[in-house]
Amino acid sequence: MVLHPVFSFRELGTRLSDVLLRRNDAGLKELIGKAGDEELGQLIDTMAANEKVRTFRAVPAERQPLVMDELSEYSQEIVLRSLSKEELAAMIGAAESDDAVDVIQMLDDAARARMVAELRRHDPNGLLPLLAYGEETAGGLMKTEFTRFRTAATVEEARRQLAAAPAKRVSQQIYVVDDQDALVGTIVPLKLLQAPVAATLAEVMQPAPPSVPSIMDQEEVAQMFDERNAVELPVVGPKGKLIGIITADDIFDIASKWLQGIR
Repeated sequence: MVLHPVFSFRELGTRLSDVLLRRNDAGLKELIGKAGDEELGQLIDTMAANEKVRTFRAVPAERQPLVMDELSEYSQEIVLRSLSKEELAAMIGAAESDDAVDVIQMLDDAARARMVAELRRHDPNGLLPLLAYGEETAGGLMKTEFTRFRTAATVEEARRQLAAAPAKRVSQQIYVVDDQDALVGTIVPLKLLQAPVAATLAEVMQPAPPSVPSIMDQEEVAQMFDERNAVELPVVGPKGKLIGIITADDIFDIASKWLQGIR
């Protein structure tokens, strides 16, 4: 969800300073809810160290990785160093997989090692394999929250499972794979609703779209999105195994960082 600022940047900064001075936690959370991620990150960058941490802690866990990405390296270091193990785990657990990996990579060596050790014991979101990919590759960009079914699944089975899936974990397309998890096709949700319930997904799917190799450089990935005007593309590993997706939002974030670097 895109958050639109209600106040001007200067007014929001003044109001934040006021609620921080008065230690008005309810007011702080209310103002945070009215600020966009980029705007909030810029404001936190201007704060004293203790105010950076206090403000960041008031950000909802699911937004924290997005705000963290907008902070300067100096602010990131201060905030991450101040968060407890439990706070870090909550932020990473609430984030989409690609954002969670970004946060883990921001940690200092010792904190990252502790987090990796914890993931080796318990990794419900499958983050550990993602850490092996280079940050500048498709594997480093991808997220693992996507919808996948086998070719033999029926339309009725797919509908039932989708109805029970968490809304934020459902991708734009439904991906169809063979018994070796190789990508073979896709189906859009609307067509799934219109298809006969007894039909298999193999019978109603469209051919697989162009896929992105996990080792492809992110600049090539961005070019591929541009050429195909894509909203979402699948990422495949060896033998065409479907392992993730990259969305247009991910590419937009990359382009924004390139532009900032040019400036």
